[in-house]
Amino acid sequence: MNPNSPLFFIIPGGPMFAVPVGPFIDRLKNKKICLNCENFHQTEDWRDEPEGIYMPRGECRAHAPLSGGFPKLHAGKQCDGFKAK
Repeated sequence: MNPNSPLFFIIPGGPMFAVPVGPFIDRLKNKKICLNCENFHQTEDWRDEPEGIYMPRGECRAHAPLSGGFPKLHAGKQCDGFKAK
């Protein structure tokens, strides 16, 4: 992924702006989000699309799976079950 690829922020009822994704990804490394949790099993990689960058998706394996399997979620989510990697 190119660290200069645009990351778009869309504010409802407000402006849309883009920033380079490299510094944004670097700042995520210390956040308490699923991407940095030992219970998060990443099933997708970062995607660099023409319209911007997409965070990976994965499964939360903190709890036993429901009938449909482990909960699938976005790497930017957070919960009270966070355990740092």
